[in-house]
Amino acid sequence: MSKGVLATSSSEGLGLKLILDSTYTHEDHLSRSNDVWANFKYHLTLKILRAHCINDERTRVYDLGCGSGYFSRKLSDLGFDVVGVEPDLDAFKLASSTQHLSTASFLNTSIEKIEIKLDADVIIMHDVLEHVDAEHATLISVSGLLRDSGLLVISVPASELLFGNHDRQLGHFRRYSKSSLRRALHPMFEVQSIRYLGAIGIFPILLFSKILKTSYPVTSDSSIPFSQRIFGWLLHIEWLLHLPFGGGLIVVATKRDLPSDV
Repeated sequence: MSKGVLATSSSEGLGLKLILDSTYTHEDHLSRSNDVWANFKYHLTLKILRAHCINDERTRVYDLGCGSGYFSRKLSDLGFDVVGVEPDLDAFKLASSTQHLSTASFLNTSIEKIEIKLDADVIIMHDVLEHVDAEHATLISVSGLLRDSGLLVISVPASELLFGNHDRQLGHFRRYSKSSLRRALHPMFEVQSIRYLGAIGIFPILLFSKILKTSYPVTSDSSIPFSQRIFGWLLHIEWLLHLPFGGGLIVVATKRDLPSDV
């Protein structure tokens, strides 16, 4: 995908219909290793897996919308059997170019075209659902990939009031509240916990995305600025406070044995 050009990425089965800036999304994928916001969500996800005693090499994890594969490789390094799924070809190429660094495997496909059904013990979707137009159909497909009572971990951006330049550039259809995310998951999944995170992140979202309408500052691959390190520490501190608002949401759910009536 050529950089600096608006591009349409479409995946019929997954429900994706995005108009996005290829440069913006490419740089977003490349910055994952030094993105303290993303890494905080990865840290929480690993805590969730440990809390559910999911920590051995027999555990199969589908990382849906895995982007450059950064978190898939982290999971693989910890001994999980990982399949990263990425429908966007540019991101998939980034993931597959580093496949030799871990035992994770990567698929460039949409959810309903994954051949193995009822196979995953855990499904992780970090900042994926907001990209999906056909939300309900996608979650039905996700349910079909997860064994009965299997674990689902999802993170999404929070609050429609914060919808701005960053969301438009990345092709987001929406941001979520606790209630809207619960409604989306209810027919197929039993929500175990749902928490706001990143209240401190509201300020940069408002400044860069809503007011300045520009991209967030991107760090180099070699170092993380001290200001970003402080931001990371604050994310960990505020998580202990259970604040009723934030820049994102993280939900832990289990698959219902029988879907609930909508």
